[in-house]
Amino acid sequence: MSESITNSQVVKTVYRIKDTLQKKRFKNISLMDGLPGSILFNFYFGQVFNCNESTAFSEKSAAYLVNKFNDLESFPFGYGNGLTGVLSFFNYMSDKSDIYSGLLDESLDRLVAGYMMERYKKGDYDYMFGGAGGMKYLLERYAKNQNEYLKNLITQGVTVLLNDLLIDENEEVAFWNISKREDINLISSKPINIGFAHGIPGIISLLLDCVQFDICKIEIQKILEKVFRFILKYRNISGLSQFPKYANIVNGNDNFSPLAWCYGDIGISISLLKYGAACAKDEFFEMGTNIGLQACNRRSVRESGVLDAGFCHGTSGLSCQYNILHKYTGHSDFLKSQEYWLKKTIEYSNFDKHSVAGFRMYIDDDLWQPSFGLLNGIAGIGLTFLNYIEPEIVDWRTFFNLPKL
Repeated sequence: MSESITNSQVVKTVYRIKDTLQKKRFKNISLMDGLPGSILFNFYFGQVFNCNESTAFSEKSAAYLVNKFNDLESFPFGYGNGLTGVLSFFNYMSDKSDIYSGLLDESLDRLVAGYMMERYKKGDYDYMFGGAGGMKYLLERYAKNQNEYLKNLITQGVTVLLNDLLIDENEEVAFWNISKREDINLISSKPINIGFAHGIPGIISLLLDCVQFDICKIEIQKILEKVFRFILKYRNISGLSQFPKYANIVNGNDNFSPLAWCYGDIGISISLLKYGAACAKDEFFEMGTNIGLQACNRRSVRESGVLDAGFCHGTSGLSCQYNILHKYTGHSDFLKSQEYWLKKTIEYSNFDKHSVAGFRMYIDDDLWQPSFGLLNGIAGIGLTFLNYIEPEIVDWRTFFNLPKL
């Protein structure tokens, strides 16, 4: 553990998060904002600290969540806020606790696939709330079961994605028309989302998982270089951020993007490294490394745009992302950045009326609120600390569409 981050600081923080989560009574059972985050944190806290209390709490909470299973029919379908995410959580936990065994079956898989296809056909490729979340669920199911019908469902989704790709042969680039979600039906002159959570890099990450499973491998590899070249068109090496939140194909790069999981330079860097590693593309691996290294220099609030400790757009998510960059490349600057942002997570503790366990989520201007979940709250922050204490605890990051390194 780094000299700049003491063991006692981290342990004190995770115990505070544990105590707070065990007192919270969740009404929300969605993956990113609700009870699953608390279950996941307590499950791993029990493992790391050999804490029977946390293990028992995780099991009790799991039983409650499973009992709500029939209520999921009234849920939205999204990965972050609905059915698809909860089913993904069940799948993830199915080999960790008997409580979750036997919950998932082919009928549910086909239900999610139907949702995925419906959203894809409407041009809604969003990972958190659109079709890509369904693709993520099916890929995770296939990773555990290798059933042929799952492969066929995934193939159907990939086929729609490949058919929807807009290709400019003159510039040798390709992209999906991912505008702001409220604008998904507008023409392609609107800004294109190139953020990891809602845009093209998230789609790429899922397609690379398909490549690793040998699903539409040749077809996917044929187009990915052009897709990356579209994104790289909007890189501004001298800018405060190298990439904008949105690629405006009419006006070019015209907006700043904070460092975050959901948007910005780091998600694009990780996508390039994953592509370079999976498809033996050294040029793109090097580009991903260089983009990540340049982003290491963005540390002030003005340069980074980072204002809270949450995973989505805060310090804990950045710490995890730099950990992934370090694992891909072995570059010491990424390890230093991982530890810098983890230290900032501790420094962002603020015990005011808006905080829980010392943390609060930034909304806008002077507006803050408490958050308990994986995405913006103390469950995600706590798991990041547990991962730092025990480096083998990494596969929970799959919920954020991140590589399992």
